[in-house]
Amino acid sequence: MSILEHITELRQRVMISAAAISTGCIIAFIYYPQLIQTLILPFKSTIESSLGDPLMVHSILEGFIIKMKLSILFGLLFALPVIMFHILRFAFPGLKK
Repeated sequence: MSILEHITELRQRVMISAAAISTGCIIAFIYYPQLIQTLILPFKSTIESSLGDPLMVHSILEGFIIKMKLSILFGLLFALPVIMFHILRFAFPGLKK
């Protein structure tokens, strides 16, 4: 395999992985209320007893930024099997020889 073929295959696998991450981020963004409720469930009694309010934000964009960070994190988590598959499929042919 020439270097150009390797770069083409790498580009294809990176694009598929990026599409998987984007899909996972969109799914996590849609299901954000369920994800955040699952994450704060162990701390719910502590948060409500000490503060009185369930959650607080300190700036205008903090709520949206937290939603985006959580979506990206879960997007990566959801796409991890696809990413690992493509990393291994790219690396294994080079390890055989």
